Amino acid sequence: MSLTANPQCPRLPGRSISAVMLGVLLPVAPVLVATACASVEGISLSAPVGLRLDYATERELEGGDGRTGGGNGPEVSYEAGDDPKRPPRPSEEDDLEPNQAQLDIAESAERLIGAQSLHVGDRTFNFDCTGVVLAAYYGADIDLLVEFLQHQGNGVRRLYRMAREHDVFSDDEIPQVGDLVFWDNTYDKAGNGRFDDELTHVGIVVDVDPGTGAIHYLHQHASRGIVVERMNLLEPDREYRHVDGERRVVNARMRLSEHRHVKPDQYLASHLFRGFGSLHEIEDLLDG
Repeated sequence: MSLTANPQCPRLPGRSISAVMLGVLLPVAPVLVATACASVEGISLSAPVGLRLDYATERELEGGDGRTGGGNGPEVSYEAGDDPKRPPRPSEEDDLEPNQAQLDIAESAERLIGAQSLHVGDRTFNFDCTGVVLAAYYGADIDLLVEFLQHQGNGVRRLYRMAREHDVFSDDEIPQVGDLVFWDNTYDKAGNGRFDDELTHVGIVVDVDPGTGAIHYLHQHASRGIVVERMNLLEPDREYRHVDGERRVVNARMRLSEHRHVKPDQYLASHLFRGFGSLHEIEDLLDG
């Protein structure tokens, strides 16, 4: 699969992923912002970008404070040789080396950091948590779409069912690079004031340190767009620690602040963790 730049960006040789900074914030009500991971309406062809995945119909709020993702910024394009900012990778120094497919997924995901739209090769993906996952895997030559469309439910639930169906789901404390990470109750999706909303958010593990339990995951944050944050299931109740006078995050905040009146002590990524899905282990996808 060749990855080509968004037509609005300068054309660059070789394998690239385009990230178009919109440069404008749209005024929207706080309750209706952020991203959608919902039921499939269908697929439409949109030239010149190519295939657009219009599976989102229902707003999904994600992240920490309920504001929409976005921000002013220039149009940028990353080539394979570029190295956008990312956290240190302790997994590169330990004995549990990820395979090439996993490294490709992590690299593809990290190239989406800061993007305000998702164009990979001939496809445009929805700018939501599920779209980030589909785009990152597609950029690593793993097309989840065909099987994704065979399942029912919102985007997160479809990916979850894929992991369950292929027996690659686990709730272990230490994941693999390239795994999907699923969360429940990241916001009050049902609007009933209860802590009963399953499978509301998904991200991708881009690094893990088995020695400390530190997990770096990439996801679409409600206010900051596509970012890398931290989770540690060995210390699920610790939000941060001080190291050499600096405060370092151990578990990032996940549940929307305006929804924390329900179980106010359950708001960290570790508190809302559902499990991991190793879709990179599905041989049919790798062969396809």
